Order: sequence, then structure tokens, then C-alpha cells
Amino acid sequence: MPPVFYLATHYFSIGFFALGVVAAFLLTPQREVLATRWPYLAALVALAVGSASLVGQLRLDWPVMIHMGDLRSQQLIRVTYADFLLGQIGMLGPILVLALAGLGTLLWGNSLRAFRTLGWICVAAFLQLLLLHGKPYYLGPIYPVLFAAGAAALGNNTRRWVRIPTMILLILIIVGGLIGLPMGLPILPPAQMARYAAALGSKSAVTTNRKEVLSLPQDYADMLGWEEQVASVARAYESLSSGQRAQAALLARNYGEAGALEFFGPRHGLPSTILLPDNFLLWPAPTNRTCEVVVGIGISERDLAAFFKSVRLVTRFDNPWMVPEEKQVVICIAEYPVRDVREAWHERKWR
Repeated sequence: MPPVFYLATHYFSIGFFALGVVAAFLLTPQREVLATRWPYLAALVALAVGSASLVGQLRLDWPVMIHMGDLRSQQLIRVTYADFLLGQIGMLGPILVLALAGLGTLLWGNSLRAFRTLGWICVAAFLQLLLLHGKPYYLGPIYPVLFAAGAAALGNNTRRWVRIPTMILLILIIVGGLIGLPMGLPILPPAQMARYAAALGSKSAVTTNRKEVLSLPQDYADMLGWEEQVASVARAYESLSSGQRAQAALLARNYGEAGALEFFGPRHGLPSTILLPDNFLLWPAPTNRTCEVVVGIGISERDLAAFFKSVRLVTRFDNPWMVPEEKQVVICIAEYPVRDVREAWHERKWR
């Protein structure tokens, strides 16, 4: 069921846009549609499509609420209104002008009058995410609609004075897209990417969701070093005797490390038993045995010593281009348990 858990945790943001639809219908003459059966049939279809996620949430005591609580306390609390607004500019560049033209046409123009409700849906979604301190990219789903509306409005406008600004905008969009391409696709190696980001001079582009300033964009940095990290764990695992390896499990600090071990581990000969304390959904605690030996990554010697009699620091993995929390990561071998490692798991509930 991991795909269900993933969807349940990450894709319930569609609710913001659903509320935007309701608000838009109430604010426009389209409210008369609410007196028909069609909106409610559509809602039933949507519930049927999302039923797997909803059932998973109900059975697991709404982990999406736990996730949102963590997200709000660690990241969203740092997103100011200015960050959200300026983030739209940084995310879109010149094409934001086309989106604004589309929004203006939907709300006040005559050429797309039949689609006015779509404009109010976009406005409602924008206000919700702004007031709730959403990350700038959360608003992304509204832009295809606005781009289409803006393109239709400009393309259908035959006035001569509109042609030159339209051509200028088109050139700016193409140039801006080419300039921003390395920020979204890893087409440059790290050192060149760092120089490129510095040359652009955009501090927001290299500021993480924890307000740390890196030499690389966070999304780019998050793609680096994972297989090398797993290879370091593999070398520690290979230092064990054959008997120890037969009883060994891998212990990770966070889902990035656990995911890397799961993905790259087989090609490096690592065991499939991966443990991630505090995550009982994707990497549950073992139910049939205690772990006699663990190779831990990112777990301090002190924390491991609470469960194992012998803890040995093997190495510290470092990659200068990775995000700060993945630098100088300890890799330890712990054995001779003094407590059941399953005690490290605790089921977090939403109340």
C-alpha cells in the first residue's frame, strides 16, 4: 500500500482548489448550476476516484494531518506573504505577464466571458494559499488555465498596437525560459551550476524552505550524492562478518536516506530490511525479530547507544554539494541490543 500512503500524504492539496470552485460558483451567476444534479454527481465521481486514499487515511488515523502539522511547524511558518508573492515572479519569470493577462481577460474581458468562473476559481485558490502561508509553487495548477486564457486573448486581438507588445512578451518568455532552464533541469554539473546561480544573483533561487542559503538551488542539491552515500553504507556493511551480515538491518535517520537505501541498495549488495524510526507506514518496525546488528546512517552514536551495547563510528559521509542536513553524516555499526529496537517507533496520532 505505499502508493496509497504517498498519495494520501501529498495530494490532498486538491482540496484548496475544490474550495475555490465552490467559492467561485457562489460569487458568480453560475451559482444557479448548484440547483442542478451535475455538481453533486461530479463530487461523487471525485470521491470515488479518491476513495482509496480516503480509506487509507481513515484506517491510519489521518496521517495527512500529521504531515501537514510537521510541514506547518518546520517550513510553512517561514513563508511570509511577500515570499509567496515574490515566489510567483521567481517561479515564472516573464510568462507571469501572460498569466496576469489571462486572469484579467477571464474576470473582466468579453472574449472569454463564458469562462469567467474559472478566473474566480484561480482568485479563490490564490487567496487561500496566500493566507495559509503556502509555498509559492503550491499555486502552480492554476497557471495552465491562465496561460491558455492569456494566449487566447492576445492571439484573438487583431489591433495593431497590441502586436508589438505581444511580440516583445513572446521574446521575453523565450529568453527567460532559456535563462531559467538550468534552474529546473540538471543540465549543468554542480560546480558550473553554482557559478551560474551566483551569476544570476537571485538569492531566492538558492534559499531553501528552511531559509538556508546554498550555492545551488535546493531541488538541484537534493538530487546529488545519494548513490555515493549508499556506497558508503555498503562499505560499512561489507566490513561485517558473514554471520553479522546475515542478521543485519539498515537504519536511516530520514526518508531521503531510507529511500536511497531502498533504491540503490540492491545494486550494492545491501539487505532489504530498512528501518526508519518514526515512520510506521512505509518502513515499519520489524514484527518478528529484534535486530542483532544495524548499520545506521545519520543516527548519532549516543542515540544508538540507548539500544545497543556496542556502537562503532565507521565513517562520516560528506558531499559539499548536498543540502546541509546530508553533510558530515555519521555511519555507524551497532550490535548486541540491550533494548528492543522496535521501541524507537511510536505511532503518532492526529487528535
